[in-house]
Amino acid sequence: MKADKVTTLCVKIKPNASRAGIVAHSDSVITIALREPPVDGKANAALIELLHSVLKVPKKDVTIVRGTTGRLKIVRIDNLDTAEVFKILANVKPL
Repeated sequence: MKADKVTTLCVKIKPNASRAGIVAHSDSVITIALREPPVDGKANAALIELLHSVLKVPKKDVTIVRGTTGRLKIVRIDNLDTAEVFKILANVKPL
């Protein structure tokens, strides 16, 4: 089933941080700190969990499209358009 609304985000992660959360965001890159290490998919799972909770979408709607082994990732968010995503992010207090 194809989603009606789709947003693709460029996300830069900072694993092994003391706190997890959104550090900063611009029109081109969202920087996210994660407590988990970048091993065995732990940081990727934490990224999906964080975006799911911040954006209030089901986990199945958050997909890492590219960059599963790097710090720079392309993430697809189904059922939210870009304007909705950035409206939500504007209300999130950065770390």
